[in-house]
Amino acid sequence: MDTSLATMPKTKLARLPHNQSRARRLLRCLIIVALASTGAVQAAPLGAQTPARAPAEPSKLLEHVINCNGDLRSFEASIDISFRKTSFPFLGVSLSGTAYYRKPDKFAVTFAHIPGIMRGFPEAYASMMDVGTWQQRFVVGDDGAGSANGRTGEWLTLKPRDPRSGLVLGRVLVDTSTWTIAQADWDFQHDMHFAVAQDYETVGSYELLADQRWQVHVPYARAVGTTTLRDYHANVAIDDGVFSVTGS
Repeated sequence: MDTSLATMPKTKLARLPHNQSRARRLLRCLIIVALASTGAVQAAPLGAQTPARAPAEPSKLLEHVINCNGDLRSFEASIDISFRKTSFPFLGVSLSGTAYYRKPDKFAVTFAHIPGIMRGFPEAYASMMDVGTWQQRFVVGDDGAGSANGRTGEWLTLKPRDPRSGLVLGRVLVDTSTWTIAQADWDFQHDMHFAVAQDYETVGSYELLADQRWQVHVPYARAVGTTTLRDYHANVAIDDGVFSVTGS
């Protein structure tokens, strides 16, 4: 997916004083860069049974992340997402809705209302949740053992196969004790960076994503964000149409 500024969705903005209008555009830029970019988040929740240790090859390590799902076929959960600038004017945006997953690589989010500033957000967020496509979209490398977000594991590097991509390099930490993505750091062209830390909760026999904490940096602006998922319902029937819905 091309994430250069030239390809970001254009949104009509209300008439605002110049500094507020510029700040809102910066906030929108921060959010779209962070969410439309890379596939940084694990869509496939993990089962309780895991291998004893990490395989040496990055591709094998990723296979465990994708495939160690136990008997989980699907889920739906409530999702709340918010972003805010960390400098004046302190603009922010929040969304509430439902997240859907179906094995092996279907993920969608729907929201009751999408403000203009967040146009394209549901598709972008759903796209980045699809770890199952990483090996097709990136050249995956081993970056050694390490730690982040209070957890240890193996770092992987992700270099985009598409030469038009605005991404320079991604680094993700796979927690090999749970086979979850604990941290993802992404470097883009034009001195843009974002990082997301992830925590999980045990729901039945599954380790499911509970929250994400975002830090987004572009020149002259910073933003932070959070994602919370709750009220999981596992192995439920999900209509095919859900995965073509982008919010309203």
